[in-house]
Amino acid sequence: MDGVNWQSPSYDDSPWPSGQALLGVGGATPEPVLTPLVSSAANITYYFRSTFNVPANFTATSLQFSNLVDDGAVFYLNGRE
Repeated sequence: MDGVNWQSPSYDDSPWPSGQALLGVGGATPEPVLTPLVSSAANITYYFRSTFNVPANFTATSLQFSNLVDDGAVFYLNGRE
């Protein structure tokens, strides 16, 4: 991982693996895990990125999204926490 540069919108994440949500490491989840993640002592942190396009004529003043998170998460939009 290249420091915190992955937070930048211009970061090239093309080498990262991808999969369909729900992504997870076993355990009980409200929905089936469609992309299992491998957990090990050497790999306890996972980074996920997603992109979306906002139409030029978009006028809403808020953005709402939801995630199923276990243990903790930090979310960034356009490189800002």
